[in-house]
Amino acid sequence: MRLRIMTWNILDGGRPGVAALIAAVRADVVVTIETYGMAAEIGAAYGHQGVAITRRPPGEGDNLWLFSRYPVAEVYPEPTGEHLSSFNAGGVRLDLGGGRELDVFPVWLHHLGDLVGELERGRREGLDALDHTRHLQVKALLHDYVATNGSPDRPAILAGDFNTVSHLDWGDVVEGRVTREVQQAGFHDVYRSLRPDVRTDPGGSWDVLKRFDGAYRIDYLFTRGAIDPVATWMLGERAPGDPPQDFFSDHAALIADLRIPS
Repeated sequence: MRLRIMTWNILDGGRPGVAALIAAVRADVVVTIETYGMAAEIGAAYGHQGVAITRRPPGEGDNLWLFSRYPVAEVYPEPTGEHLSSFNAGGVRLDLGGGRELDVFPVWLHHLGDLVGELERGRREGLDALDHTRHLQVKALLHDYVATNGSPDRPAILAGDFNTVSHLDWGDVVEGRVTREVQQAGFHDVYRSLRPDVRTDPGGSWDVLKRFDGAYRIDYLFTRGAIDPVATWMLGERAPGDPPQDFFSDHAALIADLRIPS
């Protein structure tokens, strides 16, 4: 079966038109970050109401949401512990039909420090220090939360804004402890697996508003298990004919078509 998934940081609750764009992509599963009161409008446009991953009232810090055309068989408990809360991560088990199930874990890791400045100065020590908290978070996510709530027998997806760059893109500059940890846990970077040449296809998902000189890939879809990536792309520009305004968010939406065997 084919499955389209979309993850998008919509920037502080989004701007008018965000819900319509999400609906137009026609993804089977959508993860939104910085949702902040927009979930009802997105659900109405998308045609399926969402699941609140972040357990806060709408508009009061409800960061992570998940929308799915497939039934949600189980919503996993909130993360507990020192490094993670439901603001950072959570998960669901989807019933894809025909005996197929899928774990999806929406993710937002902490935004800390001047990532762009450190990258542009090529300061490896400074970048690795900035990743310290995110590394603690991703270890708790993978080795505590995913290991407890997921199943090694089910395909799984991590989707969201990791707020750091990948060792696959910047391995000569950064250690990339966060993305290395994800890789070592058996997950594969969908974008880079299909677009391996960083020089010709950097895949910058932030900052599409071009407040900085470069573009940085900090939004990811990672898969584990019986999932075959088919296609992937970033959506970070308005459609031809739209009013000449800035894009809806400082992040591009990341979209992938996947094949899940029977």
